[in-house]
Amino acid sequence: MNKLFDKEIMEWLLWSPTTLSSGSSSSSSSDDEQEAEPKKKIAKLDQFVEKTVVTYTDYMFKQLIRLRRSTAYQLIGRFRASKYAPRSTNNMGTSAEKCVLICLWYMANTESFRQISDRFDVALSTAHIILVNVIHYLVSLRTEFIKWPNNEEKRLISQEFCKKTRF
Repeated sequence: MNKLFDKEIMEWLLWSPTTLSSGSSSSSSSDDEQEAEPKKKIAKLDQFVEKTVVTYTDYMFKQLIRLRRSTAYQLIGRFRASKYAPRSTNNMGTSAEKCVLICLWYMANTESFRQISDRFDVALSTAHIILVNVIHYLVSLRTEFIKWPNNEEKRLISQEFCKKTRF
């Protein structure tokens, strides 16, 4: 592979303002202008959890996160003590609270990873890693919260259903 191609691929992967076509011989002047533009830092919300989430009323919290605040913070406490949580606050400032809230926000809303990473002031890759870790934690709780009926319970449930529906 040639060095120009390698450079263009790396710039594309790193979300630089240059385009893959800018290195071709048929590039336009707008491509040249775009290439000369300095990289801009993407604006993100500063301390969304620390400054905004804490101001939500309990009603607003439940509307946005789809859990009562007490339930969410009980989950955060349990996550913090688990093997899935970051050990202390890592160098990117991602606390257990922020991790769980990122995951809950993602599951409760229709925002993309880019929007979530901007909202919570984390990199796209960090948002993805956080989501994977918290989901693994939630899956580890499945036997505690998902209970299947035994044969006798199934029979009783079936009888009650038939009685109620006259089936």
